[in-house]
Amino acid sequence: MFRNQIAVKLLLSSWISLMSAGCMQFMVSYKSDPNYDYSKIQSYEIVKNQQDNIQNLEVDEAWLGQTITGAIKDSLDSKGLSENPEQAQVVVSYYVVVAMTVDTLVVDNYYNHYYQYSTYPTAAIPDYRKITYNKGTLVIDVVDKASKQIVWRGAADTVVREQTDNEQREKNIRKAVTQIFKQFPR
Repeated sequence: MFRNQIAVKLLLSSWISLMSAGCMQFMVSYKSDPNYDYSKIQSYEIVKNQQDNIQNLEVDEAWLGQTITGAIKDSLDSKGLSENPEQAQVVVSYYVVVAMTVDTLVVDNYYNHYYQYSTYPTAAIPDYRKITYNKGTLVIDVVDKASKQIVWRGAADTVVREQTDNEQREKNIRKAVTQIFKQFPR
């Protein structure tokens, strides 16, 4: 049991250390319309999706919107597109969800060192720990302006830490948006 507690503490402390060091890891996913001609996109318009206040996150929403919009603009501009709301072929919208999440961490106790010179089988006794944290998701939709159909959607999930200052949050948002648009077929 003592070894198990040490293993859990080491795992949690390394996880917290990575988060504290600003090493945000994102789970990125995307979905695209395989029949859409992405080569016809020359310009875009960015709009914020209608949503209520973001729950479980204390941040200036105007600052958050400007940061996300700036990161989207930079990512699309680097792909050779330009922001031009009057002539845009697509509308890019985004929304943010922050939800309290509970995960179960499974740590196995292996007693192999007691039986290393024995023919007895190794015993493993799992131990379960619950971890509660805020999971943030940024979703970006690209909608064809003429048909009003979503042609591409990208999302990034990560752990949201309240202690992060705005400078680090901006770096994390830009990193997430960049990773999302790596999958954009243009």
